[in-house]
Amino acid sequence: MAKKASKGKDKKLHRQEETKRLLEVRHHIHKLNQETDLLMEYQAFQSYDRNGLLAKLHFSTGMTLSDETHAWAYELCKANMEEMYRPVWGWRAEEKRMELRDPAARFLIATQQPKQLSSLDIQAYQERMGYVHWRFEEDEGRPIMYIMEVQLAQPCQGKGLGKFLVKLLELVARRSGLVKIMLTVMHANMAGQALYKRLGFVVDDSSPSLHNPLGDAGYEIMSKLLITKDTSKHA
Repeated sequence: MAKKASKGKDKKLHRQEETKRLLEVRHHIHKLNQETDLLMEYQAFQSYDRNGLLAKLHFSTGMTLSDETHAWAYELCKANMEEMYRPVWGWRAEEKRMELRDPAARFLIATQQPKQLSSLDIQAYQERMGYVHWRFEEDEGRPIMYIMEVQLAQPCQGKGLGKFLVKLLELVARRSGLVKIMLTVMHANMAGQALYKRLGFVVDDSSPSLHNPLGDAGYEIMSKLLITKDTSKHA
């Protein structure tokens, strides 16, 4: 009887500790979501000046995104991704618009600086060059970052801006005590897959290709571990 009682007490204690840990993780994510100007902590990364691009970065959320910027972000995503989405999930316009407006959505938006090269015609994009959309989330009881989209206007692609944005997000994730960065990339998006592999992302254990090697879901879930053992404490 004593052994059974001891085991029961240990299980109860373990459940209590796990509940406490999960509450700490959720509180930590909540605190991250209260940040109103994330870029204030990253002064050295507020601009990009390479390969003929001169960009300024701006932080926004799904709630503070202006109607004009929201419409631009949707149209850019549609232009870049609709053909890739259709054979896999279909293109759900209203769902994508709502995704951009989600309270958990976080954005870095790159806009053209005044000294932009005249040969780069991005006036049709209202001087907006691209954006990255991410969220702070919980995955298997751990705090992570999920990159939802990295979208650049066509004239700005292949010039290192996408890499810069993802590396900045990695810095944010590391400083925020997150365990992992995750993202979804379409099989048809060869450039995206190559970029993420160069940045150290690998196929995640949850990716459909690992659970059904004979099938083709049309996409991979990729991830990059930032903390190999989750020993972080969140107040």
